Amino acid sequence: MNAQLKSPEGTSFMLGTALMIITMLAHPHAGSLAGLLSVPPIVFAMNIFTHSMGLLSVPFVLLGAWQLTRRLATPTAALAFIAMCGGMVAIVSAMTMDGLVVSALVAAAKRPGAIAGQLATLLAYNTAVIQSFSLVYVVAVSVAVLTWSVGILRSKVLPKWIGYYGVLMALAVALTMLNGIALVDFIGIKLFVFGFVSWTLLMGIWLRKPAPLQLDAITA
Repeated sequence: MNAQLKSPEGTSFMLGTALMIITMLAHPHAGSLAGLLSVPPIVFAMNIFTHSMGLLSVPFVLLGAWQLTRRLATPTAALAFIAMCGGMVAIVSAMTMDGLVVSALVAAAKRPGAIAGQLATLLAYNTAVIQSFSLVYVVAVSVAVLTWSVGILRSKVLPKWIGYYGVLMALAVALTMLNGIALVDFIGIKLFVFGFVSWTLLMGIWLRKPAPLQLDAITA
């Protein structure tokens, strides 16, 4: 006998998507240390808020990713989930440094006796670390999406067009990076995240659809 198992993790994917969209739309950008010193304090409050929303999205995205992995139920899907976890660790590190460390550096720069050259060097170092973590995030998430999408194409669990969409997105990222665009600057990471959230939104919608549950196997 078959029953229907509701999937709350599809909702988790959608909640994570909404939080990532908020993060990208509200993310402020000032650039250099001089630019950061000229912005009002409300901008730093907004910076911390937007990155907090991004950090909050991570467990929801991972919960949705775990449900997708369970739905596909293949070893390659498990490998994709591991890659996604690595990407989430990287982006948590990047958001922490961009949201909290940058704000701390600017606060230090405004104190009497602060040496602008040293703080500018620290800010440049912080930016390099953020972009390095962002690169790990872009690659890891792309690998995860590609692996899941191939699994979707090889199964009948989800519509194949979602699989094709994920494959095309991963290939587009690969071609972009091969052309020397790393997708880790302010605009590049936004473009990548918006592409990723379009995939997670579609996945969340379909994961909300009930999955068949074999009650005979449970009661046997």
